[in-house]
Amino acid sequence: VFWRIPRSASGTLESVMSFCYRMVLANSMGTVQGHGEDEVLDVVTVGTGAQYVNVDMSTPPGIQRAKSLNLGSSGLPDVVVTPFLFETAEIFDGIHESGKCFTLLRHPVDRAISLYHHYQIDP
Repeated sequence: VFWRIPRSASGTLESVMSFCYRMVLANSMGTVQGHGEDEVLDVVTVGTGAQYVNVDMSTPPGIQRAKSLNLGSSGLPDVVVTPFLFETAEIFDGIHESGKCFTLLRHPVDRAISLYHHYQIDP
């Protein structure tokens, strides 16, 4: 599980995992092209070959949907990407295999400055 913290180079790390290491991610990209309503879990290819599980782990309703589709025991994603760490932990209830949780941290002042500049460009 990759705990996504905004403005901490998390988007860059997701790109590296997708395009350089060819990992299958479970994040918000899996629901593009109408796959957010699929009734079974599947891996979808988006853009230039990045692969995602058809769930949205960036929202609590998406996490509930992933839980109801048994994402935790499916073995489909290499990495689950979410800003909701505690809610996401519930998808692994009853799973006996261990996993890892990781994140990228950035100094809070640097994050605030980055966010300020981001809003100056894209309000």
